[in-house]
Amino acid sequence: MRDATVNAIAVELLQQTDRSIASIVRTLGYADPAAFSIAFKRWNGVPPSAFRAASPSADLGCREGQDVQLRR
Repeated sequence: MRDATVNAIAVELLQQTDRSIASIVRTLGYADPAAFSIAFKRWNGVPPSAFRAASPSADLGCREGQDVQLRR
């Protein structure tokens, strides 16, 4: 259950914000960015950077350092 929740939040942050991957990793509670990248690739088939590059960007005005409202 935790993996599905973390993945859903990660996907949303990668698609809807311009926050750095390092910032997203910290937000999700990972101490090691490599561990997050491995988990994300296991869940989605690609690492976070490739996922973001392939995703249509939905610029919602969310910038690094701003609070993000996640849909639940």
